[in-house]
Amino acid sequence: QIELLGDACGTELLRTAYHTVAEGYGGRGLLLDDPAKIDETLREAQAIAKQGKPVVVNVMIGKTDFRKGSISM
Repeated sequence: QIELLGDACGTELLRTAYHTVAEGYGGRGLLLDDPAKIDETLREAQAIAKQGKPVVVNVMIGKTDFRKGSISM
């Protein structure tokens, strides 16, 4: 979008605490910000889900340009 339209709207997103939002709605929220804890965090999320409770895993990823060129005009 920046290259085509000269505007960064919708492309520069802040980190959002979705794991905290899940807690506010009565579920469980887990923050995954360490690649070494992927298996541990997913096992914990599965255990929570098996108890019938909704769970959100908020995964922090690095910046990427995977959508570069995806906007067509």
